[in-house]
Amino acid sequence: MIYLLSGTERILINKEIDRIISNKDAEVVNIDCTAKDFDIKALMFEIDNISLFSSRKVIICHEPSFLIGRSDDKNLDKLLDYCRNPYYEQDLIFTSNKGSFNDKLKAYKEIRMNAREMVFSQLKPREFYSRALSELGSYKLDFTSSGRDLFINCCNGSFDTFYNGMEILGLYPGRIDERVIEALFISENDPKIFELADAIYNKNLTKAFKIKKDMLKSTSIQGLIAALASELRFLYYVNYLLQKGYSENEIIADTKAHSYRISNAIKNSKKMKQMKIISLLNDLAKLDYQLKSDSTMQGELVLDYYLLHAMKEKQ
Repeated sequence: MIYLLSGTERILINKEIDRIISNKDAEVVNIDCTAKDFDIKALMFEIDNISLFSSRKVIICHEPSFLIGRSDDKNLDKLLDYCRNPYYEQDLIFTSNKGSFNDKLKAYKEIRMNAREMVFSQLKPREFYSRALSELGSYKLDFTSSGRDLFINCCNGSFDTFYNGMEILGLYPGRIDERVIEALFISENDPKIFELADAIYNKNLTKAFKIKKDMLKSTSIQGLIAALASELRFLYYVNYLLQKGYSENEIIADTKAHSYRISNAIKNSKKMKQMKIISLLNDLAKLDYQLKSDSTMQGELVLDYYLLHAMKEKQ
């Protein structure tokens, strides 16, 4: 079977690929076809090479340049011949998560005639809400209706943001209401928070304590927690885009953030793995929950402990 999967919703594309693979006991081959001068001969080699490990084979062509721009590769005709009559024991998936294939290309038109095509673009607000609501039903999380609706609104119609957010919320220990969503996903936009996050990434405890003390002169403990959670979540998303192969300019376009903030996030993401970021967010959510549940707790003291713990753990 031939598949054409495209659109801007990367996670939905990846989920569809996982669905295709899970239905087969198959050998999976990933090929990066991004380069303008990509040699289609390498793809034909994989197509003609019978799997020695499984009765089926799934070949995934990521960002095929010959379906986005014109190609003079003499092996393109061989690929088109194969697509007209693909091997029964193989699945060939062409995927692009940066938009769409070029529908003016002869190669695309010919492959499309024999392929199953799916486009995963951003949904309209009402459609997104309905789909997100359905997806939430598969997670065993205790949302209030207002917390649920605020979270969906925070996703701004993006399933990338939705699933990344669910990964973070999955670690939260209590009931998820508006206050939890505000603490984890809504930024206070205090520029000092970038410096505090940077101090944590670089394990500069003295600087972190100083910035924290300065911030508490003009904001509450809960406000500081909310801002720090937002910055950590931002770093997590930048880290995720980097792993997907996005360049700095592409990340700026995707997040619409200032280039200086992106540059710092990319630098810091090299110092901190995704699981470390999730661990910091989880600890921050627990701290917020404890402070709201027990009015006798000394907020600044508990926050100091959090900073100490954050810098002690391995990155």
